[in-house]
Amino acid sequence: MRNMNSRTGEMKNFYTHDAGRYDQDRYNSFLARSYVKASSSIIDNYKKNITTEGKIMLLDIATGTGRILRTVHPKNVYFIGVDACKEMIGVAKAASYNKNNISFVLSDALKLPLKDEFVDVVTCTRFVHLIDREALDKLLSEMARVTKKDGFIFIEGMNIYYKNIFTFRRLFRKTKDDLYLSPRSLRTIDDRLHFINFFGFGFPLVFRILSIFDEETTVKLMIFISKSPLKYILERWLAVWKKK
Repeated sequence: MRNMNSRTGEMKNFYTHDAGRYDQDRYNSFLARSYVKASSSIIDNYKKNITTEGKIMLLDIATGTGRILRTVHPKNVYFIGVDACKEMIGVAKAASYNKNNISFVLSDALKLPLKDEFVDVVTCTRFVHLIDREALDKLLSEMARVTKKDGFIFIEGMNIYYKNIFTFRRLFRKTKDDLYLSPRSLRTIDDRLHFINFFGFGFPLVFRILSIFDEETTVKLMIFISKSPLKYILERWLAVWKKK
C-alpha cells in the first residue's frame, strides 16, 4: 500500500471536488436510500439501550454530507459530525440548517478534538476501507478514548470474503488499495472494545431484487438479510462494539 499521507492528500482533494455531487451520485437511487435507512435502523435499535441523563451524544466520524445524522432517529440525541473536508461539512451544514441538535467539526479523524469519554455512540461509515491497518488502529484508539463506558461503536467496512469471491468484477476498478477485513477479524479488533455483532449489506443480485417492493418493505427485508448467514459474504459489514 502506498504512503498513507499521500493517499490522505488524494482523498481530501477528491472529496473537495466531489462534495457537491456526493449524495446525488451515491445515494440518489432507491436501493441506496433504503440501505442508509436499514443501517440507521440497526444503529437506532442499539441506541435505545443507552440510559443516560440528558441527551445521548452521538459522534459521526467522516460524516461527509451528514447522512447518518439525518437518518438516525433524533429523539433525545445530540449529533456531532466530524470530517477533514470543509467542503463536505459545508454540504452537511446546508442539508441540516434547520436542526438545532447537530454541530460539525473540521478535524482529522485520527486526532479527535474531544475529551475522554465524551460521547455515548460513535458511528463511522464509508471510511475505514480508505485507510490502512495502521491508521485503522489509531482510529479505533481514538474511538475508544472518546466513548463512555458501555457506549456503542458502529463501523462499516468492506468484506474480504466478498472481494475474494467476486474478484473478477474488480479487475478493472481501482480498489487494490482498499482495506478489506474478514468478519472473523472484527471480534478481536481492539481489546478495549467488546464485540457484539455484525450485519451484512450489498450483495448485488439479492438487493436488486428488493427494488420490486416499496421502500418500507425493502428496508425490512434488507435488515432481515443483513442478519442471515448471507452476511458472511456480503460486500459490506456494519459491526457493533461496546466500550468495556
